[in-house]
Amino acid sequence: MTIKNNYIVLDCTLRDGGYYNNWDFSSDIVHRYLKAISTSGVNVIEIGFRFMPKGKFMGGFAYCTDSFISTLPLPADCTIGVMLNAKDLLTYQEGQAAAIDYLFAPADQSPVEFVRIAAHVKDVIQCEDSIKRLTDLGYKVGVNIMQASLADYAELTHVARELSGWQRLTVLYFADSLGNMHESDVLAIIEALRKGWKGALGFHAHNNMGQALTNALYALKMGVTWVDATINGMGRGAGNAQLEYLLLELFNNNLHICQPNRIFDIAVNTFGRLKTIYKWGHNLFYYLAGLYKIHPTYVQQMLTEGYECNEIIAAIEILGERSSRSYSSESFQNAITAAYTKGEGAWSAQAWAKDKTILMIGAGEKLKRYKEALLHFIDCSSPIVLCLNYTDLIPPDKITAFVSCHPTRMLSLLGTYKRLKRPLITPIEVFSEQIKEGLSAVEVYDYGLSLGPDIIVRDKGCTVLQPLVAAYALSICIMSEAERVLLAGFDGYPSGDARNIEIDELFRNVKSLKPELPLIAITPTDYSISQQSIYEPGL
Repeated sequence: MTIKNNYIVLDCTLRDGGYYNNWDFSSDIVHRYLKAISTSGVNVIEIGFRFMPKGKFMGGFAYCTDSFISTLPLPADCTIGVMLNAKDLLTYQEGQAAAIDYLFAPADQSPVEFVRIAAHVKDVIQCEDSIKRLTDLGYKVGVNIMQASLADYAELTHVARELSGWQRLTVLYFADSLGNMHESDVLAIIEALRKGWKGALGFHAHNNMGQALTNALYALKMGVTWVDATINGMGRGAGNAQLEYLLLELFNNNLHICQPNRIFDIAVNTFGRLKTIYKWGHNLFYYLAGLYKIHPTYVQQMLTEGYECNEIIAAIEILGERSSRSYSSESFQNAITAAYTKGEGAWSAQAWAKDKTILMIGAGEKLKRYKEALLHFIDCSSPIVLCLNYTDLIPPDKITAFVSCHPTRMLSLLGTYKRLKRPLITPIEVFSEQIKEGLSAVEVYDYGLSLGPDIIVRDKGCTVLQPLVAAYALSICIMSEAERVLLAGFDGYPSGDARNIEIDELFRNVKSLKPELPLIAITPTDYSISQQSIYEPGL
């Protein structure tokens, strides 16, 4: 392994950045990246993961097979590494050694020299068989302790002492996985590990609170000799210490032999364009996630799915209350929907709109075009008007009641409902005390909501599959014994969007539950539903 001086700079751009593009980088980007890295002063390139098969498409840098890596123009002066997840090794049915043999050939037959295992502190010692097998195959091995800021310092010392006794590791890393460390935390962890480990220490910084570079430099000052970075900070969530900044600091302080200018163009242009697309980097949401000790992927998912500001903030508060330190899509949904347990409210929708027309107003962009026709219809036909969440296109005095059922959306609209002074149909018990207090000045019709595998409509509440306001409102329409339901502003989503399927399935379920209730879209829609025109005579 080439060591130019006392520090080892490890770049993991393609490995950590792959969380944004499924590890599927174009060959053009990869070739320019490797060319720039080769002369920059980076010592180790962690080229990607070496996952076990996942049963779905993932790019080459998710698996980093020897055959794939061998097709790349690898720099001659850089050590090539890959990362393993301890979970893949510990859950392999035939055992850890068999898992390693499945993934790795002997090191002298591979372009890979260095293997890093990412593990939570409670799992590190259990990885002994994997580490032993890798070193027997000739690899340099490192361990990366994830979420080190959450670990008990005595436990860190114990783990470090155990690893030291094996005499097999090249470097022991700790990671600021939640991006919430300050310099005092970095120092405390270094001191805890040093009580049991005298070898090389490494640090992987996350940038949730904008401290990644500062923490990385401080860790080096306090005795760490391996440090991670990525070009333009590309990495999961808020990203990492930016390689170009790190190299500049090391160069200007004569701490490392490097040429930072070799990566400036690719950092600004190539990865700058990727950053515009994927939007990594620290912001208020990642900062809050760091404070609440929430795994950054939750924020990344919400940003990707287009959640609004107040929705994200409310979700962060909910996730924080549930100690969401490890990410899974299931836990994300559970955290968001955990409040939906009480299916009974205090208000009965029974016969509330008996034999009347309900006009349900959605938020589609086409609503604006047909605003005047809708207002004319409301004035002439006097329907019960239900506005889902909120739109400023229909005057409040034309709306019978607003309907809302999701905590994050409710938080963003709380001030609006207080200002408009109109009735609000909502499952009050799903909300936090803060929201309940905010609704104290609003006339609330408390219609309950719970989640389940089937739609069930009851006198004072309903059960639906997901907390979709359309599903909640249609349940109210059914129980209210409306004569018909007209839909405006239900445009549909772009072709291929899974939400179209979701809403179409909702409409089919409602028709199955109440076949005699007409559901009719009166403004243009892409949903599979009966349609008429707002301009139709006798509508």
